[in-house]
Amino acid sequence: MEHALQILVIVIATRILGRLAIRAHQPASVGEVLAGILLAIGFAAYAGDMPLVAAIVSSPAIDHVAQIGIFFLMLYAGVELRPREIAANSKVSLRVALGGLVVPLAAGIAFAWLLLPASELKLAQALVVGTALAITAIPVAVKVFLELGLLHKPVGEIVVSAALFDDVFGLLLLAVVTNLITLGQLPNGYSMVHLLVQAAGFFTLTGVLAYFGYPLIWRRIEALSIPGLRLIILLGVGVGFGTLAEHLGMHFVLGPF
Repeated sequence: MEHALQILVIVIATRILGRLAIRAHQPASVGEVLAGILLAIGFAAYAGDMPLVAAIVSSPAIDHVAQIGIFFLMLYAGVELRPREIAANSKVSLRVALGGLVVPLAAGIAFAWLLLPASELKLAQALVVGTALAITAIPVAVKVFLELGLLHKPVGEIVVSAALFDDVFGLLLLAVVTNLITLGQLPNGYSMVHLLVQAAGFFTLTGVLAYFGYPLIWRRIEALSIPGLRLIILLGVGVGFGTLAEHLGMHFVLGPF
């Protein structure tokens, strides 16, 4: 019951702020993110007066519900966005991804370097700030373009494709930061190449399975004529690809997408 109440509070707040954002001619996501910020501030300010609601911050149930929501959002976006659309804009997307990575990364590192106090971990801390600013949140980008009806337009295809590239680049950045924090040095070339090989292996394997396996699966499903079987298979494949992505050191959301 406690978790249900916590989820209800979040749903009500996001729905109200989402509707207000739409009335202000903004995507509902803008209001939903604002709702999260306001809730976090309220929980921090009145944690002692509202312990039940303030527990949302550390509630494992909320985390699980959020992960499920992200899974379905990315699965839906993957169904909507055609591989040909991604491939057609791959060159432009790569340039956008590099620009969207290098500029905020450099600015974040420089800004943090100027403000952070001197310490042995200053470089690692500055890299953490730069990396946090450089990595694109794919689910947020997908949801915004879906709401604006731009997912199948060139701008939506390019930005979402660039976000996929950024996710791979983000793995390399995280490897650098992790090595600096744990070992006090930059990762060697072998580690970086290993990550790239894992990413390439994931996209190659999923592409081969999809190209040769999906037509056979769908033909068998149509022959069986079992209601809901398509959805069950789709969910299973999404979970399987997500698990594969995590096993290869990448983010789970790449699988369902």
